[in-house]
Formats: sequence, C-alpha cells, structure tokens
Amino acid sequence: MIQSNDVGYLIGKATRLMRRNIGKLLLDTGITFPQMMVINYLYMNQKCKKDNSLNTPGMIAKHLDYDRPTVTGILTRLDKQGWITRRKNREDKRSQIITLAEKSNELMKKFCLILEDLNKDILKGFQESEIKSLKTNLTKIIDNLENIGQY
Repeated sequence: MIQSNDVGYLIGKATRLMRRNIGKLLLDTGITFPQMMVINYLYMNQKCKKDNSLNTPGMIAKHLDYDRPTVTGILTRLDKQGWITRRKNREDKRSQIITLAEKSNELMKKFCLILEDLNKDILKGFQESEIKSLKTNLTKIIDNLENIGQY
C-alpha cells in the first residue's frame, strides 16, 4: 500500500501539482503543458546552438519521455498554430527536422517568466542550502530511476 509520505508518492504529487499550475498559467497562450515542453526542448537546443538534427520527432520523444505518437500529435498541433516549422530530414527520409518558428521566441520569454515566478513560489521558505540539497537529491533519484530501466 502506498503511503502519503512515500518518496515516490510525494514526487508524483509534486509533479502533478507543478504541471497543473503551469497549465493554468499557460491558458492565455493557447499552449498546453506538453506542447510547452516540446517548444522548450527545441528552444534549449537552439539556444545551446546544438545540431538541429537532434530535433527529430524521435529525439524529442526520447528526451521528453513521451511516446512517439504523442509527440507526432503535439507537433501537428504546434505546426498548425505556427509555433514550429518542419523540413525533411536528409539523413532519414522517414523523419523530419523540427525548428521553432520566430513567434516562439516571445512565447519562451513568457514561459521563462512563468517558471521563474512559480519556482519562487514553490521554494518559498527554503534556505539556499536546502534548495541545493533538494536539486542534488532529485538528480540522484532521477539517475537511479534511469538505471533501473537498464536491467
């Protein structure tokens, strides 16, 4: 039986609440949380000047831990709304290279402000050392969970 103080339960609840709050804050943009995660992934790759060949639907799905059909649906909606552009992948004719449309830059500025404000709210009352420890511990948990899948 899962107890309300189990680590997995608490992380899951925090994740659901975070997603719900971000979703509410994004309502006026017309973008859903999963769509924003895709835009954020593309933005971070572009910002870091990474190779755009990483921006295939398969790579996006892998990075975000979404299944491929879900990403395809998200990309279709983002394309129709003009947030992204698609072009053929020269290396793999079955795939596409996804890039952000120019109008996505303004959305990312808004999203960064939303996350900044939300992070301030959720970390209210934490000392700097507690925040650092929390990040370290969550990173360890993520690493442990990723390693479980390697058996």
